[in-house]
Amino acid sequence: MQIILDFTVPLVAENDVLFAIWVCCMLFCEGGHFTLVPNVLKKIYGGDNTTRLYGFLFSYTGISAILMIVLQGEFLGDTTKSYNAFFYFIGSLSCVSLVLLLTLFKEDKFVG
Repeated sequence: MQIILDFTVPLVAENDVLFAIWVCCMLFCEGGHFTLVPNVLKKIYGGDNTTRLYGFLFSYTGISAILMIVLQGEFLGDTTKSYNAFFYFIGSLSCVSLVLLLTLFKEDKFVG
C-alpha cells in the first residue's frame, strides 16, 4: 500500500480531497513501525534487552526526519518537481525494503 501511495501521490496532488485521502493512508502505513519494532526486537534479542535496544533504535525517526529535510532542501530544491522526485525516492526505498523482507526474512507460521 505504501509503495502504491508513494508513486501515485504526484497524480492526485491537484485534487484536494484525493490528496487528503492519500496523506491519511500514508500516515496509516507509518503507524505500524511503532508496534512492529518492539516485537521484532523482543523476538531477536529476547525480553531483557528489548527496552534498552528500543530506546536506542527509536532514534531512527529523528534521524530520518533530519535526513529528509537535508535531502529535500539541499539536493531537490523547492519546486513541485522536487516533491515528486522525493516521493519517487521514498517509494523506491519502500521497494528495496519489500525485496529485503521477502528474500532475507523467513517467518515461521503461527501454530496455535
